[in-house]
Amino acid sequence: MITGPKSVLLKNKKGLNPIQIATMNGHDHILQTLLKRKDIDINMTNDDGKTLLHLAVERGHSECLKVILSHQGVFISAHDNEGRTPLHDAAFKDHYECVKILLEQKGIDINSCDTKFRTPLHDALRYSSTKTIKLLLKQPQIDYNAYDHEGVLFLN
Repeated sequence: MITGPKSVLLKNKKGLNPIQIATMNGHDHILQTLLKRKDIDINMTNDDGKTLLHLAVERGHSECLKVILSHQGVFISAHDNEGRTPLHDAAFKDHYECVKILLEQKGIDINSCDTKFRTPLHDALRYSSTKTIKLLLKQPQIDYNAYDHEGVLFLN
């Protein structure tokens, strides 16, 4: 076993460090403790370019999401290797509470396009419940005229 101050940044065979694993598994108390360290980059990414925000919302861990957002310097609309933001992932997985929390954040880009030109609204329409879709549609800055790479328009 490797111990010491840098051990929380060491990656396992899957390319994940203990902070990312705690986030993915919804261990908000462990995450909160680990993030108290001064040498931690709150916007760290895994091999897929996913930040801690992405990892939290993909599995619907709203408490971990709140812990991460309580830290300064969080890039709320960070893009992973496929151009997806945490809001894309939350909408895609229909994690309503995570979508709601993200939409409350200053600087959130709700019309951000991934590499297939899909916005979080496109993902919600394909995979989410009516409740999540309605929440996105209530946002005044939502773009109803965004086409994805297949030419799909929200109104189609």
